Amino acid sequence: MCLNYYMKNKNIFFIVLVLVLALAGGVLFFENPSPSDQPGSAPQETEQPENGMGSQPKQGGESTAPSSPSTKAEMGRLILTITDDTVPIQDVSSVLFIMSSLSARNANAKWIPLSAQTYTYDLLQLKRDGKQELVFDINIPVNTYNQLSLVVDSVVIIKNGIAQTAKLPSNTVYIPISLPLRSNQIAAIALDIAADKSIHTTNTGRFIFAPVVDVNVLGEIQTVQKSGSKVEFFNGLPKFIGSYGMDEAGIMQKNSSGIDSLSHIELVGNIFVLIPHSLNRSLFTVAPNEAMNTALNGGYISQVTAMYAELLEKKPVWRINGITSSGASSTIYVNAETGSIEKVQ
Repeated sequence: MCLNYYMKNKNIFFIVLVLVLALAGGVLFFENPSPSDQPGSAPQETEQPENGMGSQPKQGGESTAPSSPSTKAEMGRLILTITDDTVPIQDVSSVLFIMSSLSARNANAKWIPLSAQTYTYDLLQLKRDGKQELVFDINIPVNTYNQLSLVVDSVVIIKNGIAQTAKLPSNTVYIPISLPLRSNQIAAIALDIAADKSIHTTNTGRFIFAPVVDVNVLGEIQTVQKSGSKVEFFNGLPKFIGSYGMDEAGIMQKNSSGIDSLSHIELVGNIFVLIPHSLNRSLFTVAPNEAMNTALNGGYISQVTAMYAELLEKKPVWRINGITSSGASSTIYVNAETGSIEKVQ
């Protein structure tokens, strides 16, 4: 009887033990679920940054997108000023210089727009003010810039109260520079346009404006002082100094005063014809346009860039500089008395 009682109670204890263990395992199971073990469970949500560039990995994780500092171009500050250190021009009261569409070319040969705004300056008033006039103050990507480009919309010269729009050899001015612009640094380009050296007149009295420009580049400027539109720089390091003059073909030449002031200037359409004062103009009986047509119609060149009167083996000739159909430069010498071709090179 005792044995039967023991066996009967043993079975009861065993059943109770199994039930207790089962209940304990269920509690543990429901308190610690594994997401990977739950079919249909939602994935863990990742916080999205406000800039919309995608999720950012946690520290130590592998990045699938560049971090914010590397996605933003490093910038430097560039200031452009203009002034005129010219001497007074007889009977000329104003020289209105109107420019726009400024750009700079970087070391990768890419042009970076600086400003599309139109700026008007009276060069003679800049001379009277005696300070640098602020053109713009902007931030641009860091790089080494090697050329500045600007478009001259027009130049209006007021002489004896009469305004006249000057003719330019080219409305686009390319100025070589050397500007290493670094991150969070200040650099400046100062343009000094010499109006007195830039102005010429044709044989008919029309004004010619061929820009003569001194350029000064400063870098690592510590202090910029502004007073209205006037600006001054302090504690900057000189990076580049150059002087350039636009010739009759519209090209800025280094260390040049531009168009030769010792020559008469004639215009044939948009082509500049230079005749030295030392030559007798009456010897050149063939008209410049006739000589030009001889070079063009003969297929020697497809475009004329400039013309000059000179002597070749004591014979008066028109020297015609031009471009061939293949894009090469060529010079044609046309006899100014007979109209025949003297030389091609």
